[in-house]
Amino acid sequence: MQPEELEEALRLENSQLVDDLLCSFLNNALNRKKPIAIQQCGKELTKMINASIKSGDLSWKTNPLYIKSFGELEPSEKLTILRILIEWQLQECSAIREAIEMPESKGQVITTEPIGMDSEKRYYWHFGDSPWLWREKAKLKTGCRWETVCRTLDELEHFAESLSNKKPEESLALYITETIIPRVQNAIRRRERQEMARQRQIMAEDLITERRLRPRRSTRTTRYAFGDDYVDDFVEQGSEKDGSDAYESSSPEPEEKESQSQSRATPMRSSARLGLRSSTTPMYINGA
Repeated sequence: MQPEELEEALRLENSQLVDDLLCSFLNNALNRKKPIAIQQCGKELTKMINASIKSGDLSWKTNPLYIKSFGELEPSEKLTILRILIEWQLQECSAIREAIEMPESKGQVITTEPIGMDSEKRYYWHFGDSPWLWREKAKLKTGCRWETVCRTLDELEHFAESLSNKKPEESLALYITETIIPRVQNAIRRRERQEMARQRQIMAEDLITERRLRPRRSTRTTRYAFGDDYVDDFVEQGSEKDGSDAYESSSPEPEEKESQSQSRATPMRSSARLGLRSSTTPMYINGA
């Protein structure tokens, strides 16, 4: 989780990130072995705030969750409640207390130190692989006060260049340039690759869904069904056409018959048994 992600989530009325943090903090503060459902988080949080107001641990006059739900609160109010839950976890959660009291047994490093200070003796803090940089200024009356110095990689690079060549600021600039900036750049490239992979996965799932929803083309042979009236008309038209053609071809005119008989050649009788070949002179047998 990056600081800018939490900042954006606190501005939203419904955020999965804030819901997950809220449930996790409540589980630790109440020492629950069974995770609290998201639907029960608001009820459990209201009970805890009421108990803290009655005991005097909180100086609030009324519980803000009586008026609005947690999602409807202002971002500053949400952040205040999350900070209170963190303090409750440090006090009440047995697992966290065990990790604080015996960190060396499990090889856990739970301490952090400032990365440097400037010429005005203000300490600078950096956490994780985000470009966010904080500055701590100690005041005798109001105590420590934190302020955000950088939020983006460009701001972090410009801040490192703006530091003077004096010894405390020079070492701070060197640490930012050689350690923090490469770490932030690697994290940005990693998140970009993850986002590209996520987009490709979404496109592939959309393509598969589109293919599944697309109707398949029918491969069956098309069969036409005609009514009885259409079949009868087709048969009548065909029979009339065939009858007329047969009448015209089978009943020629008488004159055509005579001309055909006159133009027919005189038959010639021959037999292969006599060994005779056909010649131009007709041969008559038995005085025919």
